[in-house]
Amino acid sequence: MTTEIKVAQSEVRQLLSKMKASANAITPAMPKEIGAGNELKVVTTLNELNDQLEQMLTSYKEMALHHEALSQKAVEEMEETDRELSFHTMPR
Repeated sequence: MTTEIKVAQSEVRQLLSKMKASANAITPAMPKEIGAGNELKVVTTLNELNDQLEQMLTSYKEMALHHEALSQKAVEEMEETDRELSFHTMPR
């Protein structure tokens, strides 16, 4: 049984790059004040839903970018750990 963990670093970095680009492409801006001056309940409800959706998309975008950054850091730490372990296990 082996205890070796292999990470396809270039593949992971590519996927993280795509994740970051996709998250940055999210534009949470929703229409504001649809039916301005209109007092119908449905118009008020639609405006409230648009506000909630915008907040949700903004939170999702921030979370996705945060997770991408954490994943990127984890890959870098694994690379560093691998280098350190390789150095310590080299024959002298």
